[in-house]
Amino acid sequence: MWVALEHRYFLDYTLDQLKTVKGISNLDSRIIFTYNAKRSVAINSLSLLWWSVYYTIDEECESDPYHLTKFFFKTARRGTKMAWLSSNVISSRIVALGILEGIEDLIINGKIKGGRYAFTNANKLVNQVGATGVVDVLDRKDIKEIVVSDLDAMDKTQVN
Repeated sequence: MWVALEHRYFLDYTLDQLKTVKGISNLDSRIIFTYNAKRSVAINSLSLLWWSVYYTIDEECESDPYHLTKFFFKTARRGTKMAWLSSNVISSRIVALGILEGIEDLIINGKIKGGRYAFTNANKLVNQVGATGVVDVLDRKDIKEIVVSDLDAMDKTQVN
């Protein structure tokens, strides 16, 4: 579906994105699904854009449901988005929003700088909780608390 959409309806967007690609293997993975499904939708330019927005819309915030979307696009580069979205932990919007709120809180309060490791380490924290319990029973506040309480102590997370 993504390949058809890219080549039929969003060809201009696709061609614009391909201008930034270095190397033929990167080109293939951006327009053809060469990995498993979860990884491929995180690499494909159009689906990465779609899922980046889907998992970051905060429908509970009536004043600005896109506040976390804006934060994510401002804070995360393409590679960070790919790594974060291709993680199996990000299969629930509630988990994704809780992680984003935690990272945003830590950055706003000057405890971390953000960057790739903030996102991947937050996923690791939640994944560790999932190894000992059921993550799906937690709400956004619980997920946010896990991230806020432990992320700054994780290896390679840039702290202020």
